[in-house]
Amino acid sequence: MRTLSRPDRVFIYYSRVDVGANRVNLAIVSRMQAEEVIVLPPPTTVSRPIIGIRNGNDAFFNIHALANGGTDVGAIITAHKYTFCKYTSS
Repeated sequence: MRTLSRPDRVFIYYSRVDVGANRVNLAIVSRMQAEEVIVLPPPTTVSRPIIGIRNGNDAFFNIHALANGGTDVGAIITAHKYTFCKYTSS
């Protein structure tokens, strides 16, 4: 609970990816300001972007696979893995 003397400050990272129906937008809420905001492009032509934040060695992501059984989840995982392989090799 927050009070006037102890505000509960949070940082909201929001991506409006569903401009049509406005139902599956993505957000991450953190008590710490992110050192880096990561936005990965949609891994397939019908997928949604992937958003994430990084603080130190910790990263947190938010994804939303397709509603038809998540047929793009393999591509999402591959895109995520490729990004972190790139980060750790540099």
